[in-house]
Amino acid sequence: MGIRIFNQQTEEVYRALLKRARWNPPDLVAQSPRDDSAVVDDICALQNSRMVAPSADEPGFVRAIEPRLALPTLVARQFKTGDASELVAAPSVIQNVIEQHEGFTSIAPGWHVGGLDRAAVLVERLVATGRRELIFTTPVYVPHSFEHAPYIAELARRKGMKVKMLWTSALGSLPALTSVVQELMDMGCEIRISKTLMDRAVIVDRSVAINLSDPDSVHLYSHEDRVTDLASRSADHWNSAQPVRRAVYADTPRNALARHEVILGYLAEGLTDESIASKLEVSIRTVRSDIAKTMSNLDAKSRFQAGVAASRIGIV
Repeated sequence: MGIRIFNQQTEEVYRALLKRARWNPPDLVAQSPRDDSAVVDDICALQNSRMVAPSADEPGFVRAIEPRLALPTLVARQFKTGDASELVAAPSVIQNVIEQHEGFTSIAPGWHVGGLDRAAVLVERLVATGRRELIFTTPVYVPHSFEHAPYIAELARRKGMKVKMLWTSALGSLPALTSVVQELMDMGCEIRISKTLMDRAVIVDRSVAINLSDPDSVHLYSHEDRVTDLASRSADHWNSAQPVRRAVYADTPRNALARHEVILGYLAEGLTDESIASKLEVSIRTVRSDIAKTMSNLDAKSRFQAGVAASRIGIV
């Protein structure tokens, strides 16, 4: 069964991209029986939908963003448009795609790889399963690195996670990051500039950490002492750093989301129609209409199933 990202041909390109850490587009084109321009158009379409990103290791190469992050994000965007006809696939299909892909690339504590593209696999999966806080400490700039990627911030925002990005002064003044900074802050990221050097790392929920100090040997830590040590040092730098702009967090990060996404989150929490209507300041009739559409879109037979399905594949 296909995942129906756009069409069968585009789906095949995405699945092919998942087979390697990165691809040189001409190599991918050479393996396809289709017209060269059609394959290139598919790659561009996938990039525009944030299913594919430029390589941070090889200029001109591209890589597939992990399904655990990319597919739920795409579904959430389609919920935002309210066009059920464009939904990617049923949650069970998406979950199968994720599990099938990850079965070939399992990750465990102590896992290590070389290169930022392979490290992106780890970071994207951890962010997709994170719940509370995401911290990036980045002393150097690498074009197209996940360390300042809006697509990661987009997912974290939707999940209600706080995102903190700590950069050195050199990054704060880079013209290449000017537009990215605005997009990141629009998504609720808090960015601070430190005058002192720091670890290069990613910390998720203060329970796991990825040490990026040596990009040729990236390590995943889950041991409490190592994670605490990295988190403590990042906190010291954070407290003395200068905010790029004071981030404005609402009482709940959900207030910036589309109503359908908010309702999915409340369904996952088990709230009643009346409670949801009160929180959203809309009528119960509106809430029930939205819930009916949401259940249909997720192929769920009950509101409970809709909430569970959305939570399982990472929409909320």
